[in-house]
Amino acid sequence: MVGPPRLRRRNAQVVRAQFALELVLSVLALAGAFILLRLVFKLLSVPGRVWTGGLVYWITDPLLWPLTLFPASDRAFLGEATLKEVTAVALILMVPLVLAARAQAGQD
Repeated sequence: MVGPPRLRRRNAQVVRAQFALELVLSVLALAGAFILLRLVFKLLSVPGRVWTGGLVYWITDPLLWPLTLFPASDRAFLGEATLKEVTAVALILMVPLVLAARAQAGQD
């Protein structure tokens, strides 16, 4: 009788590492989506009193806290969007570029 293939110890470790990597990438994608949404809300001047604006601002405030340590981070840049939101979005957009560059360098 043929049964399901047994995972060897090494294969199980690879599967766990793959799962951990996918989980981290999913969390980073979710955080990036919320930061992009925050920028859109700031550009549209959505107040924090509206439940969606309040939720997005509440979730993203801890993510953007390190950027508030830089000088002039609370200065308005585009509409109500501050320099910290624009900087966070720029960092988010740079991640795929870095990954693509590393993949290209690995092929050479």
